[in-house]
Parts: sequence; C-alpha cells; structure tokens
Amino acid sequence: NEHMLLHLCLHLHAHLNSSDITLYWLCDIHEFIRKMQDRVHWDFFWSLVRDLDVQDRVQNIFHILHACWRTEILSSMGDCGDGGAGILRILFEPEYAAQHRSRHFLPARIQLLGGIATEYGIPAMIYFLLRILFPTGDYIRGRYGPEGRGQFFRAYVNHTCERFRRAILNAFLQWRGRLFEKGERKSKRPGMPHLPNDLNGTRKQVH
Repeated sequence: NEHMLLHLCLHLHAHLNSSDITLYWLCDIHEFIRKMQDRVHWDFFWSLVRDLDVQDRVQNIFHILHACWRTEILSSMGDCGDGGAGILRILFEPEYAAQHRSRHFLPARIQLLGGIATEYGIPAMIYFLLRILFPTGDYIRGRYGPEGRGQFFRAYVNHTCERFRRAILNAFLQWRGRLFEKGERKSKRPGMPHLPNDLNGTRKQVH
C-alpha cells in the first residue's frame, strides 16, 4: 500500500510538471487514501519519501487533495510552502498552466527519458521517444475521439505538430532564460571604481 501510494503521487507530480493531467488521477489518490488509510503504515511511507528525497513532490500532491477535497492524511503533511500554491495555480489558472507547460515541457521529458534509459536501456528510451512524437492509433482515438479517417489524420498531424511546437518553444525559453541569468550575474559583478579626471586631464590617484 505504501509503495502504491508513493507511485501514484510521483506519477501525478510528473504530469503536473508538464501541466498534462486528468481529473481521475487526483480522484484515484483521494479514493485510495480514503479507503486504505487505515492499512497504510504512515511512518514507513514517510520514511520511503525521505529516503528518496521526494518530500516536496508528495507534499504538493497532498496539498492539492486537502485543498480541493479535504482529504484526510493521517500524518502531518508538513509545510508545502510556495510550491503548494503554485501547483494549485496549474489546476485553476489556464494561462498560468500554459506558461508552466511551456517552461517545463522539455526538461520534464528529458528527465523522464533519462530515467527510462537508466532503468531499461537506450533502446527503450528511443522507443518511448518515438511514441511521444508518433503515438499509436489507439492513443489518438482514445484522446481525441476522431470520427472517420479524415478526422483521425488531422488529429494525428495536429498532435505531432503540437509536440514539436512545444519542444521548440521550450528550447527557446530555456535559452532565453539562461541568457537572462547570465546577464544578471554579469550586472551583479563589482565593477572598477570610477576615477574622475582632474583639470589637467590626468586621472587622480585613488588611495
């Protein structure tokens, strides 16, 4: 039970980072806790969370559940800080969610691909990457519900183009953000002191 709850929380948090979520994922965790909370060994659960260093991720999920459904957690949630408020904005503010998705789309996918490569090998990572860009027909039918071949073709092309658009946009935003941070660091560096000229055009000595 503890491992299942942890898996549900981390899976949902990974999708929240890319702003790609569905309501039933939240409902799954809420119902799991509601029905199984007496069978969860909470001390062991939180020890797993600490060992994996994922306290912030789990607490953010619990913050959402408590804020939206008053989900009762039998152990202290701790302080979610600004992360809890920010993650709620992803759910309820479409504009903020779109901005968050644009910033985190590429890093979230790269992190996911890295985890797959580490766990299952490079071939599995390549296969997963191809499925992200070019999903199966069943995925397109389940997600978009096209009727007929024409709608299916348009949905497939639109889906693939949107994936490429997000990746290119996010790469640009990441590049621009690094340039901005680099400029900020340069502006904070202590400059040389200004040495005023005297009347004869020579610089005064600074003692």
